[in-house]
Amino acid sequence: MLMNAHLAKGGIVIAATHEPLGLSAARKYAFTGPERISADPFLAEDF
Repeated sequence: MLMNAHLAKGGIVIAATHEPLGLSAARKYAFTGPERISADPFLAEDF
């Protein structure tokens, strides 16, 4: 697979998909929603 060859050479693949890509060295990151940063003065209290 082209993406596996690219990863093997130290490349990166960023993909948004609902299906597995079959990448041998893949790491999965998922967005789980906004997180409140207590040190941020611009966030509303009812966020």
